[in-house]
Amino acid sequence: QAVSMGTAVDESAPLLGPNGGYRAYPSRFYILLTYSMLTFFQSMIWLTYSPIPTQAEEYYGISEAMTDLLLNWGAIFFVIAVPFVSYLANRPNGLRNSVLAGAWMVAVATVLRCIPTFAPGFFFPGGWDDSTGRSSEATGAMVLVHIAQILNAAAGPMVIATVTKLSGAWFPVSERTTATAVAVLFNNFGAAVGFVLMPAIVSTFSDIPTLLFIHLGFGVCNLLAVLAYFPDKPPTPPSSAAEEEAKSNGQTVMQFFQDSAEAFKCVPFVLLAQGFGVMSGVFNAWSGILASILQGQYTDVEAGWFSFASTIAAIVGGFVIGPLADRVPLVQQHFKASLIVLLVLCLICFVWFTFSFSIASIDALLPSNFWTVAISITISGLFMGATYPLFYELSVELTYPVTEATSAGILTLVSNVWSLAFLFIAPVIPHDIANTLMAVSVLLCLICVILVKERYKRREFEAAHTSTALN
Repeated sequence: QAVSMGTAVDESAPLLGPNGGYRAYPSRFYILLTYSMLTFFQSMIWLTYSPIPTQAEEYYGISEAMTDLLLNWGAIFFVIAVPFVSYLANRPNGLRNSVLAGAWMVAVATVLRCIPTFAPGFFFPGGWDDSTGRSSEATGAMVLVHIAQILNAAAGPMVIATVTKLSGAWFPVSERTTATAVAVLFNNFGAAVGFVLMPAIVSTFSDIPTLLFIHLGFGVCNLLAVLAYFPDKPPTPPSSAAEEEAKSNGQTVMQFFQDSAEAFKCVPFVLLAQGFGVMSGVFNAWSGILASILQGQYTDVEAGWFSFASTIAAIVGGFVIGPLADRVPLVQQHFKASLIVLLVLCLICFVWFTFSFSIASIDALLPSNFWTVAISITISGLFMGATYPLFYELSVELTYPVTEATSAGILTLVSNVWSLAFLFIAPVIPHDIANTLMAVSVLLCLICVILVKERYKRREFEAAHTSTALN
């Protein structure tokens, strides 16, 4: 059915997709946009204080270690929440309930952080010390800030571990990887915008309330968008795999654990998850403290632009690879080979970046300046970002008929475990070693992917189902 410009879309009359009786609804784009904006903003909230550590320490009267803890809550409670979210997502109306819960938690988090600004006499009873420019007592405010960051952290898996469930439920086979790429990379985009937006808004500690109120507006708008329209799935599924998933009435607790056990029995998936986890986990933690790593060599603003450029490049890479993986047979049927090529190129760029700085007592092996560092980290982000949708989609293929939410949940769980490990050792290792570990993580990921024996179980099911239907 064609839809002309200016004609209202009737959701009771869906568009015919490429798979005959299966249908793709125009509303899938609203669903994807709403989901992507939520994951974008959740990531930005997580990163609120890291790009402005000095101002945050002055405003709340806290130490650098406390500022780092506000960032670390993201990985800690992500890991804690993932099993619950994976179970919730596989219950009836699981996608809607997960996203709605995540939207509420992010919105409440933004409200909690603004409360101290309405009663500064209560939450900042000591005011600000003129001699140091720091808040002398802000315990009450910090309690709310910690609760808010924990709430936002727990919302993380609700708005990213369900990404393949959303793309599988709403998008036809020819658009699935692209939809996954958009949602995953919007999460990275939120962090990138945060690196630039936060320092631009907050020049002194007195600007922090302005930033928090801007976040509050975004949080409420996201919640309203989900409340307005976000059904669990379309009336007619877009593929045979989605149809099979729709027949389920949800998992019991025992079925959820059985599903998870089946995923861990799949050795290729375990290798894939470890590879993705070590690279993405270390990268997320490393990029979050990049300003500290480069301190003394580049300003916080320059480090912020490095992170922004790398993340924007990652988004471009993901957007390019998504349609290729959906429509070009050379990529569509060779996810493993594509990952190996991208990871080799990514490794070369990170080695270039690492050797641009001194390592231990060894001077920099490569000449560097602002532009060479910017180019190396940007190109590495381009290739790394292109791997993300392939990792998520290949994980579903390897573990099918394990649900998409379970496989994606395990991927994000492993990633955040590695993030935690890196964040815990980062304060006790030299900054130049941190750069080396980033390159090593890509190498380990490459080795894991090389060892993966790929198989496309979901596609095999869909091909067999289509053949049966035609006969």
